[in-house]
Amino acid sequence: MIQRIQTIWLSLIAIFSALLCFGNITSFTDNSGNELYMNFSGIFKSSANGTVLLEKTTPVSILLVAIIVMSIITILLFKKRNLQIKVTMAIIAISICLICCVAFFSFNVIKTYNAELVPGFKILVPLIIIVFAFLSYKGIKKDQDLISSYDRLR
Repeated sequence: MIQRIQTIWLSLIAIFSALLCFGNITSFTDNSGNELYMNFSGIFKSSANGTVLLEKTTPVSILLVAIIVMSIITILLFKKRNLQIKVTMAIIAISICLICCVAFFSFNVIKTYNAELVPGFKILVPLIIIVFAFLSYKGIKKDQDLISSYDRLR
């Protein structure tokens, strides 16, 4: 049924992933006082002359869209718990890849532009997504075990 607790967790995964699509994921400052930031579409440098695109972050964009789509699909697969478990595990794997991509691009900006990371809330969002995906997995697994126990009683 669609009113299960994992539906809430999967919805929160989609919401937090969509939150990363808007605004800055990470921010940096370089030695000359310019602001560098990474968002959904790339890494930008903001200075007195304007904003310049330094590098595209296509893998981050693809992974974010994949997480959103897969979490919505997982909600709609409420009658197929085994498939739901597999898709939720894929969401966890994609979220780990997202963390790796964000870390790679962040370290690349720090090394290339001699910048410092400015801590923010959105840097923790991929970790929150993994926690919600794990809670969703546990809820789906619990339902599957309950259904399996009923089948043994028949």
